[in-house]
Amino acid sequence: MRLALVYLIFFTSHFKLYSQSFEFDYQPIKSSGTIPDDFTFSTKKKIQEDITKIDIKNNNEVKEHKNYAILTNYAIDKQLHGGNILLNDELSNYVNSVAD
Repeated sequence: MRLALVYLIFFTSHFKLYSQSFEFDYQPIKSSGTIPDDFTFSTKKKIQEDITKIDIKNNNEVKEHKNYAILTNYAIDKQLHGGNILLNDELSNYVNSVAD
């Protein structure tokens, strides 16, 4: 009986807890300013530039470096175009000013 009472109190009391309200003070963070060239530059062109920089004679190593250039450029572009990066927002500018 006591255990049932404890469960009842626990499960009904947590509904009365108040937390942050997004209805009144919440403002989403937005990017602003100009978009850097890394976002607008074609992935194929980035890969071609990296491949032309490879200066190795061994064919196996050339293939490995080409494959590495392709995979890393696509992974970086996936991060850049994924929507999780904010540019010139208020928080980033503040952190940069504190870090300097």
